[in-house]
Amino acid sequence: MVVIQPVSSEDKLTVLRDVYKKHTEELRAIEDSQMKLTGLLLGVFSAGVSLLAKETSPLHTNGKFALTAVALAVLLFGTVYTHFRSRARRSTRNLLVRCEIALGFYETGIYIPEEALYRPELKQFASAGWWLANIIAIVWLAAAVFFWLLWLK
Repeated sequence: MVVIQPVSSEDKLTVLRDVYKKHTEELRAIEDSQMKLTGLLLGVFSAGVSLLAKETSPLHTNGKFALTAVALAVLLFGTVYTHFRSRARRSTRNLLVRCEIALGFYETGIYIPEEALYRPELKQFASAGWWLANIIAIVWLAAAVFFWLLWLK
């Protein structure tokens, strides 16, 4: 049988600071990976659009189907990846806010006399950054131009 000992206030603060630092690093990694993927996907579709725009002879139908299949696979992967990264980002941001609450950042007088360190609206941090979840729309637009050039040129 495991006996759980009470945690001292000093140990709680140490744990909270360590967890907060870990969540901050994770959030940065999540957002960086999303931006890198978006940049990569935009680069792929932009290169495809540039290549198709310069092409003088039309591709054979089999080539068009092959390019469409690959492009759709890339687009699907990017969309699913963005969805799951967005969920992870929101969860991590929520954990950061919970740590901030536990550390008293929103309490008046703890860090700054007669005011709170953080404004109450910062508790909505978990829902901030919504645009990262929707940035895949730019990739969809680039893909639409790619498909348009591929099939209608």
